[in-house]
Amino acid sequence: MASCPACSTEFVEPAAACPRCGLASDLFPAVRSAASGGRSDRDPQMIEEILRAVGGDPTGPIVAPGPATIAQPARFPSAPAQRPPPARRPATELPGLPALGPGDPKVVLRRQIDEYLTLGRRLGIDLTSFPPRMHAAIRAEDVEEYARIRSELFVYLAAYLSEQVELCRARRSELAAVLGDDLPDEEIEELGSRLVEGDLPGTYRSLHAVEELLSGLEVTYQTVQLLSLEADLLAETVRELGSDPSRALGPIATAREAARSGDRSVAERLLARGVLALWHLAAPRLVVQVGEISGRLDAAQRAGADPAFARAQLHEMVAELRVRNFGAAILAYRRARDAAPAAVPAAPTELPPAA
Repeated sequence: MASCPACSTEFVEPAAACPRCGLASDLFPAVRSAASGGRSDRDPQMIEEILRAVGGDPTGPIVAPGPATIAQPARFPSAPAQRPPPARRPATELPGLPALGPGDPKVVLRRQIDEYLTLGRRLGIDLTSFPPRMHAAIRAEDVEEYARIRSELFVYLAAYLSEQVELCRARRSELAAVLGDDLPDEEIEELGSRLVEGDLPGTYRSLHAVEELLSGLEVTYQTVQLLSLEADLLAETVRELGSDPSRALGPIATAREAARSGDRSVAERLLARGVLALWHLAAPRLVVQVGEISGRLDAAQRAGADPAFARAQLHEMVAELRVRNFGAAILAYRRARDAAPAAVPAAPTELPPAA
């Protein structure tokens, strides 16, 4: 009998993959060894090889990684939503300035300006240029200036609130990868409707409520969400390195199904094992890429450049790997890759003139 290291399913050998979670059987030894803290025969001993490439002591003390790189889901590429967001108004529909309403225009305008200034202070927006203009308009009893101030304040506040609404929608999409029917879709739709109608105070109140709902869900599903995003980042990196991540994606899909059904403990285990499998696929090719990047940095330094930032990212990658923070290690690798100068082509060999 064989036992899957991801989901613990036992089955009769031989089999190309686990019949429950789909993990490829050739990845069993690597995942089993990594999950127990050991090394497999195929382990490229990545930390040592990278340190030799970038310069450093493979046996030296662990360098503390940067501040909580993996702790913020927003640092990762957004996971694809498993369910599309609910139908909503087109994104191109802009909030409309609401009608003034009954009453003396001068009084109504001043009251709404005061309301917008208060809302701006609550949102932390710098509106310091408006009070002096308002004082001057009051002294001159300039109703047209009141209207201009109201309109400009509305644009400032609506733009800021629009960004916050879109951020809520992005957070909802990330959660949709690991949640079932617990998403606050109705509340987000109401939030967008209030904004389009120009009800800025109502949008602010709804925004606060939606943010609390999303924060509660993110705390509850934090581990699942982080591992899911880390898996997506690793899978994308495996593809970029010219390999196929499909052999390791079965546990990821099974984990997301478990999370949507409410079984977080099973989802966390499967995601963690899936991440280990994806890392095993990425590591050998990543060592080659890091060596190539290090060579480019050495060449740049000999040419008088200062590739300190890119080299620091490679060292941060090592620090993250030592605490098995694979997602943060990949992000550090990407920063180093993007910051490294392009390879300089070798000069052509000059041939002797023909006889």
